[in-house]
Amino acid sequence: MSGSRARWLNAATSVLLLAAVGLAVAWFVIGDKTGASAQDRARSNALAAAQQAAVNFTSFDYTKLDGQFAVVSSELTGNILADFNKTKETIKSQFTKLKTTSVAKVLDAGSVSGDAGASQVVVSLLVTYTQGGKSTAQQSSLSMHLVRAGDRWLVDQISTVL
Repeated sequence: MSGSRARWLNAATSVLLLAAVGLAVAWFVIGDKTGASAQDRARSNALAAAQQAAVNFTSFDYTKLDGQFAVVSSELTGNILADFNKTKETIKSQFTKLKTTSVAKVLDAGSVSGDAGASQVVVSLLVTYTQGGKSTAQQSSLSMHLVRAGDRWLVDQISTVL
């Protein structure tokens, strides 16, 4: 092999090697960010859905219960939806009898774990109950498990955090 041909072959090999390394680095960096962004978006969407569901689940006005129950039912799935449907008439009776309203405000919320299909979230709330002109506020925290159903996040488990 002549000297110029060997130099040309070495140069071409070096350029191809650098290009391959560059593509590998770019794929790793861009691919990793795209994956992280999709997971971050899923967690963010689940967190927002959990916060809204927590507020809806704890905010009621005795004069508007049927509409509020419909909203809550649309955010639940599985056993928690069945349980809510079994107890909503009792809730309605008590709220109406005592002319009670409750208004919840999110104090803080965080994603405990999650992926594109399921998420565990804790939501801290301040719930103000008004009955007979007297208001009392109570802080509570809910642990909520959500599952993705199409483009929506639905709550399938709720428990109180002590």
